[in-house]
Amino acid sequence: MADAVLQSLLRIEKLLKREQQMQAAPPKHGAGVPPWHMWGNTQTMAIPESAGGATSPLVPTPGQITRIAYGRPEAWHWMFSAKLLAGPDTANVGEHVTLGIHFDLSIGVGRSVMIIPDFEVYFFEWSDGQAFPQDRMIWSSQSASPGRRFVAPATSTLPGVCDQFVAQDIQCTVRCFLQELSIPTAPVTIELSAMFSPIVHVRPEWHLHTFPGGEEK
Repeated sequence: MADAVLQSLLRIEKLLKREQQMQAAPPKHGAGVPPWHMWGNTQTMAIPESAGGATSPLVPTPGQITRIAYGRPEAWHWMFSAKLLAGPDTANVGEHVTLGIHFDLSIGVGRSVMIIPDFEVYFFEWSDGQAFPQDRMIWSSQSASPGRRFVAPATSTLPGVCDQFVAQDIQCTVRCFLQELSIPTAPVTIELSAMFSPIVHVRPEWHLHTFPGGEEK
């Protein structure tokens, strides 16, 4: 019994000495890319007029913004934005431009994957002689979740607000739809951003006094 107690005390003493040495030593900074380097991205896209129309579905311009492989389940916050950079003016009454931006989310935990189309949707519109709304920006950190009750053929009722979700793997893609009526066809250039952050972020290397992104400063 006495030997077991002595061994336990020696182990505790050894751990305390190691902790003191780590605290006294300067922090180590990894040479690799910090894990959050891929948690956000900004892209510029030139959106052509969508094919299709009254008799057929519009064909979107797709794109992938962000892909995250976190490795363990966590709750996440996010920030999306879209900014108009270049596009046509509407010179006369009856000319109309509509740009729809649909953020789609694919999230997974373990062997389960959930695909959420239209996780967030933005619309830009200008018409009837209005100039192109240069640098107009829409951003959000919440999305409208579907209603908890659906009665066909009506739409869902009692919508909610989503401000976090659970995932260990995240893929954010977009579908952009551009319609131009009574004006010469011209693309619209936009800047899209998607940023994600875990609500709680504890990295195992921190316990080794290693900070790959200099985040202790």
